[in-house]
Amino acid sequence: MNVRTRFGMAVLLAAAVAGAGCPRRAPPQVTDAERALFPRAADLAQAFDLRIAAPESNETFTIDRSWDGSFDVDYEYDGSDAVESNDALYVQGSLSIQPSLRDARMVQGAVKLGLGIGNRLNDLKTRAVPGFSFGEASELGVIVSGGVDVGNFMIVRDGRRVYTLILSGVCVTNAADWNGLMRPWLDRFAAYRDPAARTK
Repeated sequence: MNVRTRFGMAVLLAAAVAGAGCPRRAPPQVTDAERALFPRAADLAQAFDLRIAAPESNETFTIDRSWDGSFDVDYEYDGSDAVESNDALYVQGSLSIQPSLRDARMVQGAVKLGLGIGNRLNDLKTRAVPGFSFGEASELGVIVSGGVDVGNFMIVRDGRRVYTLILSGVCVTNAADWNGLMRPWLDRFAAYRDPAARTK
């Protein structure tokens, strides 16, 4: 298992602590609305001029609703097996809609805990990127390995919703460029509503 995958799994593991003990319902169907929430491998390949053949083959989407009312959408792309190491890319995105503001803050904290665990497991460091603001609480940073900038992390909370993104293999080091890259997906996050709520 490579560094990118271990790092991503550590974040997911820590975030899962927030929902531990909650039985799961049958998962809803993933639709185009959920697929549009995250920058996908093909989007990032175009933005960063990466050579990725058939990026959809290494993508996974999951969607889940818990008995407590929480609703989660996750996206992962693991392209660490790229022929050219410079084209290797890892993407992990998540949207969590929680039943209360307290629960959302707990998920936000769990994601930060997961980042810390991932750092310790993989001898990584993070550096905050100033000037980024979205929703009620937000954080943007650079992931550093051996003194080299290797990726980004973003955590955004807007009310009861938490949106996170981890990139490895590409890196943005200032807030203006990040906003330019991410604005379409941040706007979709802001507009997205739980499908159950849309049918009421």
